[in-house]
Amino acid sequence: FRQVLIRLIRYSGLINELMQCELSESAGEARFVVRFRWDVEDLERHAVDLAFAAVHGWARRHLGAAFRLRELRLRHGLPGAAARYREVFETPVTLAAPDNALVFDPALLDLPVATGNPGLGAILEHYASAELAGIPTLDDLPGRVAQLLARELRQGRGVSLAGVCAELRMPARQLQRALGAASTSFSALLDQARKSLAPGLLLQPGARVEQVGFRLGYSEPTAFIRSFRKWYAMTPGEYRRRQGSD
Repeated sequence: FRQVLIRLIRYSGLINELMQCELSESAGEARFVVRFRWDVEDLERHAVDLAFAAVHGWARRHLGAAFRLRELRLRHGLPGAAARYREVFETPVTLAAPDNALVFDPALLDLPVATGNPGLGAILEHYASAELAGIPTLDDLPGRVAQLLARELRQGRGVSLAGVCAELRMPARQLQRALGAASTSFSALLDQARKSLAPGLLLQPGARVEQVGFRLGYSEPTAFIRSFRKWYAMTPGEYRRRQGSD
């Protein structure tokens, strides 16, 4: 069972590139922990539910009645959810915990998997390793912030430092320090996101310069025009004319 969990940890990026798993033992208990690099749109809660249900179900099928959880710990504190978790996982549940963890007797890690197929496992591991190598790393916090800003602007929603911090579950000072350590800032990333989106928005059918500016978060059309001229050495109107949109 230990090797099964180690393989799951190794290849968790094939399930979701934001997922991080670890197996630890201390004080006579084993913990299989799942966390996310960034909890965007409450994705962590749903993905952790799926991951834990899969591990629990697999273990009950392949290890039999010997597998029993001691506790299920979850970071979210969704009101009224504990009873359903207790029903599914057949164990005490702690919500608003420091980590998402399946807690069990460490002796279970040494249980054999009678249905294991080493030959097939080696083949699958070969292909899984190749797939994993092709997934880009998402440890780049500035890249993640830029992704969030572009998504919000593209959908016409207002952006703010507080809103991004809420999605990343990170205090504003911590985020600003981390971006500074990466030689950038929230305002610089916002400026870059606006720069990347502006040309495409200007060329959409029926788009007006002032509407595009408001969509990108500018309170005045003149501010958007100044920024666009700084980025591309021409006004939005000139750009549209050169592209045949006016």
